[in-house]
Amino acid sequence: MKPLLILFSIAFLATSAFAQVTVAVTSPNGGEEFVDGTQETITWTAEPSEDIILNTITYSIDNGVNFSAVGNTENDDFDILWNIPWGVDSETCLIRVHSTTGALSDTDESDAWFTIEEIVVTVAITFPNGGEDFVEGTEETITWTAEPSGDIVLNTLTYSIDNGANWLAIGTTDDDDFDFVWTVPATHSEICLVKVTSEMSDRDGFDQSDAVFAILPYAEVTSPNGGEEYEISELATITWGFTGTAVSSVVYYSINSGIDWTEIGTTQDDDFNIDWRVHYELSDECRAG
Repeated sequence: MKPLLILFSIAFLATSAFAQVTVAVTSPNGGEEFVDGTQETITWTAEPSEDIILNTITYSIDNGVNFSAVGNTENDDFDILWNIPWGVDSETCLIRVHSTTGALSDTDESDAWFTIEEIVVTVAITFPNGGEDFVEGTEETITWTAEPSGDIVLNTLTYSIDNGANWLAIGTTDDDDFDFVWTVPATHSEICLVKVTSEMSDRDGFDQSDAVFAILPYAEVTSPNGGEEYEISELATITWGFTGTAVSSVVYYSINSGIDWTEIGTTQDDDFNIDWRVHYELSDECRAG
């Protein structure tokens, strides 16, 4: 009977040494929805767990045609934190885990596809978006849209007076506050742009005016400026101020509150006054401009 006992012991040891390895991916295992640039934990089981020495984890975004490395774990460390790559957008993703004891191994994949969605911050400036004429010192409201609007945490506004070669600060707004009252600076240019950069917690997007707009100098009539009374043929002096560098100034008058205008004359350079012989028209709605 002793030889039979010896043979039984040898057979038992051999069977244990070459036990089959079984791997099962538990997450993601199909149907999950992940976002690019985030972190997710991959989990699996492997038996016999006490004999596993190495686990190799890979992922596919093309239904298993190609796999890329996620990382490795040792022994019975059956989870790994995965940094999902940026810019991935796929509905046919899979995880594969390969576990080995050194002598034996097994591989398992997600039972079904999961999704990685690329989230893109989309910004669109609505005003000023090209062709506008602003006057220095006035207030203009910059407006824009940004998606996904509920995830925006910060909007940064800048402007350029050299068609985008350089950018200067305007200000910031928080969250989905997508308008900003801007006091137009005393910087004169016909090639101005506005840029808005909207940020989520982990990504951003921007837009700028589709075409250039202008920031113009400020001209102000100082006399007559309201309430004056002139007689026909009286010689009146019209004066005004101008913040820019003038080449010439053309002066007009109106007798119907600005509906129609008649030219008075022209001055050159920084000559900001002109004598005007009051015409014969009678009106209490006169303006100069």
